[in-house]
Amino acid sequence: MTNSMANNKGGDNSMSTLNFLWQAQLINGEIINQLDGGEDTNFRRVKENFDKVVYFCLRGNEKIFIVDLIEGFIFINHRQENLLENLSEKNNIRLIFTRRRIKDLYSKTGWAEHIYYILGFQYNNFEGKNKKVIFQINNNGNWVIGE
Repeated sequence: MTNSMANNKGGDNSMSTLNFLWQAQLINGEIINQLDGGEDTNFRRVKENFDKVVYFCLRGNEKIFIVDLIEGFIFINHRQENLLENLSEKNNIRLIFTRRRIKDLYSKTGWAEHIYYILGFQYNNFEGKNKKVIFQINNNGNWVIGE
């Protein structure tokens, strides 16, 4: 990952309910920021370049989650996490990313909205089986991992 991606804050966070913003780095070094000049960039640009994305990250709350789509690793604050099967051979590594807004009804306070980010990758292992490594990250930066 280039230093420009690691140090780029992605612009002004004009979307105050989002505590994390995404950023993608393409194989040619181009960076696609969620916020470009204060405007929200449509994720479509990343989708159109899926085969060229080499790193994808979420940053916010003094945390950075980076998915390495070349080797199939996930880093949190630039440290590699020990994940299931992280040293096995991985083929056809693909990005998984979505953001979900969930509303809960509380009897005393009304509605509460929660934002969750789903981040990870899927790949084919040496047997050709499809595997996934997925983080669910809440808007406070707490996370759980699953397959």
